[in-house]
Formats: sequence, C-alpha cells, structure tokens
Amino acid sequence: MRRIAAPVLLFFLLCSFSCFGQTFLIVVKEIRDGEELSRPFASQEGMIAAMFDLGFVSFDTGLYAPSVDWEAEEFQEPFDIARQGLAQYILAAEVQSVTEKRNLGPDSGDASATDLEPELKIDTSVHYYLLGVEAAGVLGEGEMVLDNRSPEKQQLTYWQFLFAVGRDVAARGIELLKRITPAS
Repeated sequence: MRRIAAPVLLFFLLCSFSCFGQTFLIVVKEIRDGEELSRPFASQEGMIAAMFDLGFVSFDTGLYAPSVDWEAEEFQEPFDIARQGLAQYILAAEVQSVTEKRNLGPDSGDASATDLEPELKIDTSVHYYLLGVEAAGVLGEGEMVLDNRSPEKQQLTYWQFLFAVGRDVAARGIELLKRITPAS
C-alpha cells in the first residue's frame, strides 16, 4: 500500500505546484456617479466568479481596500498582499459608471415604476491591468466602454450589469495572460 501511496502523493504535490502560477489577487475600485462605492463591489464579484469558471484561483482583500494610486499606476500594497497570498498575478480594474433614469415616455405615470433600478441607463468605462507579482510591474492593460442599451441588458439591475462587466474584465485579463505567456 505504501508503494502506491507515495507516487500518488508525489503526483498530487507536483500537480499543485504546476497550478501554482495561475493564482490571482483581484483589486477593484468601483465608482458610481462620481462616488466610490462601498465593498463588496459587483464588478469584483463578477471577476472572481469568472476566474473560477475559467479554472483559475483568485482572491480579494474582502472589505479592506488596499492603497493604490491608479493615476501613477502604483500598486505596491497589492504586490505585498499578493506575495503574502502566494499569487503570481494581480488583475486590477478601475470601474467608473454614470447612471441616469430612462425616459419611459408618457405611459409611465406610475412613480414607483421609475424608481426601479432596471430603469437606469448605465454607461461604464473600465481601465484594467494585468500585473506580474514576480516582476512587480504591469504586464498588460486595456480599456473597455460598456452600456446597458441592448434589449437583453436593459432589464438588469445596476448590480447585475456590473457583475457582468466584472466577468468581461476577467476574460480580457486572461486573454492578456495568454498573449504574454508561452503555451505549454
């Protein structure tokens, strides 16, 4: 039995090391109508869900907001946290949204109907970064501009829409990673 257990244990140990390079710290700043929102952010939750679905390990800092200078692209504290959490990459996103009520037309005399979140127009811009922890630098970055004007997105609440935005950010972050790392 011990002859079988040792190779099996070695196999699982080697597998865990081979997956080690695919761990991400997720860092998000979410702003709605000029004000930073409180955590947890919908976009951050979407990023973590997408990373899981794509087969990657990810974690965030919970309610704690690490210090980031987005304009100067200074991510020192997230690098420190990522090293402590044994992450190889950081996927960081600054998400800014502007909302306004939709014009529902003359038939919408019911005031309660205009207060529903699905009746919001949402314009969102995202600047995202893929950071390498070992190199302590930016490996790639990108921008996205999204809105909820399509019929399938019009009925989403703000939270649902930003969750979907987070999923898109994660997918683009992984595409950046695929472009910069050789296929194995």
